[in-house]
Amino acid sequence: MMDLLEDYLKEDSGLVPQVLNAVPFLLRIPGVAEKALPALKAFLALLDELLTEHGTSRDPTQPPRDLTDAFLAEVEKAEGNPESSFNDENLRMVVLDLFTAGMVTTLTTMAWALLLMILHPDVQRRVQQEIDEVIGQGRRPEMGDQARMPFTNAVIHEVQFFRHIDPLGTPHMTSRDTEVQGFLILKIGVGSLFPT
Repeated sequence: MMDLLEDYLKEDSGLVPQVLNAVPFLLRIPGVAEKALPALKAFLALLDELLTEHGTSRDPTQPPRDLTDAFLAEVEKAEGNPESSFNDENLRMVVLDLFTAGMVTTLTTMAWALLLMILHPDVQRRVQQEIDEVIGQGRRPEMGDQARMPFTNAVIHEVQFFRHIDPLGTPHMTSRDTEVQGFLILKIGVGSLFPT
């Protein structure tokens, strides 16, 4: 799945997909999307297989296991309502968005975090110390731990600020130190945890 996703993301940044994005009516020509985006076609085929499998293993008498179960329950409720956005095609797109956005963001953040931790062992030690103090070794992390780990939280955000995690996303930076709702956003490279 990761290989297919990686192929799709490489393919998506090419010239042909950019042209198709700018002139979407070209996608109405039969076969254009399949020829221009073969990795997307392969990824969607796998996704369809997984969604079908998930749908057959779902027990509507039990609470939803996840977002897909909850969405499928809404699809059933909306059956016969052509105005509803709860349909199989939208489920497919929601899950595709979750995979592409979630996996790429997480993977890129982790890769940069590992590199920066190697280059800045003092930061690595402080993060490890905070994790050990708040979570310890005997349990899994919980969302509530985040509020008690300000340094680790700052490091994660700094990693995402240090290098944009989505190279095709909108570039952003501050030209000077700026305060927003009590949070100081520093000019790149000035006083950050990972100086440029």
